[in-house]
Amino acid sequence: MSNTKTKKEVEKDIPNLKEELREYIDLNLKKELKEFIDTQLKKDLIQEVEKANKKIIKEKNKKILQKNIIIVLLLGVIALAGYQLYELDFFARFFVKDYNPKTEEKKKENTKEEIEAKEERKEPTLEELKEKYEKLLDPIIISTNSKYLEEYYNGDLTSELKSYLALNQMDFDKLEVEDDYNVISEEELKKSYQKLFNDSFETNTFDYNGNKVRYINKLKTYMTNSILIKEPLDITREIIDIKEIDDNVVITTVEGYLEDDHLYNAKTKEEIEYYGDSILNYQEQLNTMKYTFKNNKLVSIKG
Repeated sequence: MSNTKTKKEVEKDIPNLKEELREYIDLNLKKELKEFIDTQLKKDLIQEVEKANKKIIKEKNKKILQKNIIIVLLLGVIALAGYQLYELDFFARFFVKDYNPKTEEKKKENTKEEIEAKEERKEPTLEELKEKYEKLLDPIIISTNSKYLEEYYNGDLTSELKSYLALNQMDFDKLEVEDDYNVISEEELKKSYQKLFNDSFETNTFDYNGNKVRYINKLKTYMTNSILIKEPLDITREIIDIKEIDDNVVITTVEGYLEDDHLYNAKTKEEIEYYGDSILNYQEQLNTMKYTFKNNKLVSIKG
């Protein structure tokens, strides 16, 4: 028995096949369309939600920023107002016992003056102080041949040493000459002494670089053994510090004796290995001196 359908049978089945095909296509197409539409809708929905969220966050951040700016401005205004009230002693009126507006105002003025004075007050440099005070040392002249050199560098200002320094200030060409010696009145030496020192002048016999200067009490006069020859300052001084302390000026120096490019300790006369540079490079081997002046007069020396 053959399974082959006849033409009539086939034609008879065509309507059924068409219906089945239509149902299949309709069913599958609807399913795919539905899936496509669902997927696309979800995608679009997610994008729109994200856009909306971003917009919301942006607006929210914007509002937060504006709020923060307003808070900062308000805090600034409060701080400024608080400071102004403090300056006007607003709080002191309520919290300070025995508050007195005039007293507080005076305190404030004094504080302002102190601050302004402190700002204006600048410490002068060493060079500026040198210009102002280094001339105070000019009259302090002692020779390395002086009998008083050791006590000078020990800081011992004896009356004889003071007389020696006072005599060194005088013009030797104007000293009175008698035969082969000089005559110096007590008054002349006293005037020279008072230019250097603030204390009382004492008469005494003293030595000037090997020349004895005798005081004759009955004549109120000094007489020398021979004609005086002034010896200049042969000691090199370098100022390393100047301080203004109350009414006093303290000048610190380094001192040495230079001769023919040889450097010596002024007190001990010991030679120091020297390379022709500043004596400041040899401070440890030289003499450091402190000169204290008051009203431009020498008060003390310290070695």
